[in-house]
Amino acid sequence: MDKKKIVKIVTVIIVIVAALLLVWFIVLNPLIDFNEKEKRLEKAGKEYFERNSNLLPEEGEISEVNLRTLMIQKYITDMRTTYGKQSCDSEQSWVKVARKEGKYIYYTNLKCGSMKSTVDNEGPTIKLKGKEEIELEKGTEFKDPGIENVYDNTDGKIEIKVNIVQTLNKVVKNTTDKDNIYKGNENNNYIEFSNMLFRIVGLNSDGTVKIVSDEPVGVVNYDDINKWLNEYFYNHLTDKAKKYIVEKDFCSSKVDEKNITTTKACDKKTKQKVGLLSAKDYNASKKDGVSYLSTDNKAWINDYESNKKGWTIRMAEVYQSFDVNDNIALYPSINLKKDIKITEGNGTKDKPYLFSKVSTAKTGDLVNTRYTGEYVEYGGTLYRIIDGNNKGNTKVILITRIYDMKSHLSNPGETIYNPKKEGNLGYYIENNVSKKIKTDILAKRE
Repeated sequence: MDKKKIVKIVTVIIVIVAALLLVWFIVLNPLIDFNEKEKRLEKAGKEYFERNSNLLPEEGEISEVNLRTLMIQKYITDMRTTYGKQSCDSEQSWVKVARKEGKYIYYTNLKCGSMKSTVDNEGPTIKLKGKEEIELEKGTEFKDPGIENVYDNTDGKIEIKVNIVQTLNKVVKNTTDKDNIYKGNENNNYIEFSNMLFRIVGLNSDGTVKIVSDEPVGVVNYDDINKWLNEYFYNHLTDKAKKYIVEKDFCSSKVDEKNITTTKACDKKTKQKVGLLSAKDYNASKKDGVSYLSTDNKAWINDYESNKKGWTIRMAEVYQSFDVNDNIALYPSINLKKDIKITEGNGTKDKPYLFSKVSTAKTGDLVNTRYTGEYVEYGGTLYRIIDGNNKGNTKVILITRIYDMKSHLSNPGETIYNPKKEGNLGYYIENNVSKKIKTDILAKRE
């Protein structure tokens, strides 16, 4: 064969191979690598929502987690462009999950250098009825002409659905008097919040909604109340619940015995996420001497008699001061955003208002994946979760009281818990109470 022809053929082959390699390195390999990264991102997103099921959306809603969060929480390692020159955009890359007809549908958007997912990120075009400009005669009422149609480039024409919703703020306004607070023997102001039952107290001046726990959730000394509420208790609320909380002022006044049952004072205010109701709140809740806040439990309120004594309340009217070092029950109070949409319920105890429904436990779920406030029955005894994931274990508390322990204690007022000292509360619980309940799945912890 002619030498020139051989050189020509070899040259052509080299050019073709070079072109193929170029296509591989510039187009095909980055595309294949990008698709693999998309799969990794979606897998990490699904694992994130499976482990944090409280963040899954309700019907018709969407939840999102971005790449940055997934990397920080170690669901995925750092993602870079194919040849490692640039990190993928950790803020603009995300996994979204929508709930449609009871099923969860995942959408993944990855942005790495010049490459990005083809997921539809553009919102629909909404065409309104009526003219572009509307003239109104002064003093007349404007009536919305409504929507003509909604169209999306990817999804085509979209069906318009109208849902009638109630906001918590409006419900409270419509079911209270001019003061916008509940009074007397109310039975329509129950609300479920972070798996716990609360009562709606009323509206604040800015329209936010004040609520208070329907049951005591802890036993603390007066000096440690705010630390316990805003560190321990707040940290054990669900992530969804925390999003609805508004930091507000809580009243804490010095009140003497003469004025405690009538006071409207709010001398000192402390802005925080969680607090206690004051005597002012309890007094305002009464109507004809009756209050829905009445309970047999003695509990701290936010007011104090002196530096050494804090006020407690029982039956919503019996005030008594105790030493600030005494451990007494408390009912946490929280303020919620004013525009929260109610999804279910009518405010009764059987059907409390719901606005952030949490998935219920299923057979086979680990107890340490459940939430603070939920109940667990074991061995015929009912417990309440107070720490859902305490280093792999679940901390629970008996919901019933122990009535017969004083006769077994040598010093009933002792505040130090010592399970090794006979006559101490700790010793009685460790050696007597433990014999009355099933303990085979309990773990010993300090």
